[in-house]
Amino acid sequence: MREEILLITADSELAQSAKSGLGGTCAVREFGDTRSALDRLAQSGAAVVVVDGDLPADEVAAVVDAMGDPGAVIVVVREHDLELLARGALNQVPRSADSRLLADAVVRILRAHARTAENFAPVRADHADAMIAAIRRVRHDMNNPLTSIMAEAQLMLTEADQLSAEQRRALEVIEAMAVRIRDLTQALHDITVVSDDG
Repeated sequence: MREEILLITADSELAQSAKSGLGGTCAVREFGDTRSALDRLAQSGAAVVVVDGDLPADEVAAVVDAMGDPGAVIVVVREHDLELLARGALNQVPRSADSRLLADAVVRILRAHARTAENFAPVRADHADAMIAAIRRVRHDMNNPLTSIMAEAQLMLTEADQLSAEQRRALEVIEAMAVRIRDLTQALHDITVVSDDG
């Protein structure tokens, strides 16, 4: 069975280009508006979502949020959009690129999903302790540099009146991504606490 990709755009030229590039790679389901695409995502999900960055930012953000995995969202943009990057939509493809670039991005995500599924296949019970110890080490090793990054970004933002709007936005993205990583490391901590209780 081929993976299903949702393509969300009202731009017929972009839709045609994307479908021609993706047609041999996966099953492409096209949506002209975000509402119907969000309904579809709620019903059955998708492996990858390709969304037109020219749609209203709140609609694109709703798609990124609904997907649950921002790394599986490709935003087709005219230029990088820091607000969408802050939401975790790291896969962006410029409109000027040929359809092969979009197909390559989709294939990369699908391969990463396959590797993740293979890497996290059910683990035998005798390996659980080693996994918990590794999670604790990773969390501990991430906390110190992460705290420094957050502190530096916050310190720079206190002098925001001396920064350009672009510099201020970039610092806000750095801070938002650091907060996101902190939340992920907290989730790792929660996993180890649950394992200790179980």
